[in-house]
Amino acid sequence: MGKDVRVYILGDPNKGKREDFKTNLNIMNHLAPEVLNTVTEENFDDFQHALRGCEVCIDAVFGTGLSREVDGIHRKAIEAMNKNATCIISVDIPSGLDCNTGKELGISVRAGKTITFHRMKQGLDLAPEFGGDVTVVYVGIPN
Repeated sequence: MGKDVRVYILGDPNKGKREDFKTNLNIMNHLAPEVLNTVTEENFDDFQHALRGCEVCIDAVFGTGLSREVDGIHRKAIEAMNKNATCIISVDIPSGLDCNTGKELGISVRAGKTITFHRMKQGLDLAPEFGGDVTVVYVGIPN
């Protein structure tokens, strides 16, 4: 569709432990390796520059079950997203937000829109200032 798409992986992709991460990284490497970018401390300014110029930033920093404070490169990336991106859409829940309590785990993305799966997350109801406009998408999980 003529769009300039870039995927940013925070930190060393070889250190990804989850099988779903490895599977999806493998798919991306086969489909469109030219869009993959690794964000490190050394090239962080490039990431910030890209955020300033993008039309839409898709937030999918963490997978399911985040239960610790956000720190390191992940914290720095969320700070940069909140400061520089003009439009953020979060996948399932804004990164850094506890899905049950709505509390920030140190820091959270402040999305303009969140597309959440299966059902409304309690944390999105409790902290609407983080999720923005929320759309629930049914993905076939039985109740």
